[in-house]
Amino acid sequence: MAAEHEHQDELPQGSPIDHQEASTSEAISQITNLTRLVKELTKKHNDQQSHMENIIAENQILKNQLMAINSQAAYSYYYNPYVGYSSGASAGGWRPATSHEQRGANDGTWRPATSYNP
Repeated sequence: MAAEHEHQDELPQGSPIDHQEASTSEAISQITNLTRLVKELTKKHNDQQSHMENIIAENQILKNQLMAINSQAAYSYYYNPYVGYSSGASAGGWRPATSHEQRGANDGTWRPATSYNP
């Protein structure tokens, strides 16, 4: 009987079926937690992806607006008939200041076409 008692001390408490159920329950709990974490991370990733796509779209809009402004400014500079010509007072044209208008200062300033300052 003593040998039988010693043998019982070596066995784990509970039946093998109880241990298997506990292990299965713990595994299911871990899988559930991991599934929840994966869902949370996926949602965060999707939110960040959406946020980045919005930033890229906003940047593209700003880039297009800037290009339109630059294009309009370049067109106005190169094709404005009033820039760089003496087209008369009625047209309000502008031209480079002549030397006598600059009062001796060769500063290259621009003056209205109608100005004359001896």
